[in-house]
Amino acid sequence: SGGSVLKRTLSAWPVPAANVLQTSLNADRMQLVSVTDIRGRSVTDHVNRLSSSSFDVSRLSPGVYMLSMGEQHIRFVKE
Repeated sequence: SGGSVLKRTLSAWPVPAANVLQTSLNADRMQLVSVTDIRGRSVTDHVNRLSSSSFDVSRLSPGVYMLSMGEQHIRFVKE
């Protein structure tokens, strides 16, 4: 059997983040990336058109947040 499947991989740094959260996305098309707080409330949505992007998190209150893309979720801390 042949063929390969591109696994979409989402990563983010630095953690904890103070002002900017950098993201890296291994995907073959645009993806909606969303940030929710620990209670599941949507904080922001961002269409990721590139393999890497950055989010301004400077206005977020300190705490734990979830960065989500499709089925993938990463927790990050805002200091």
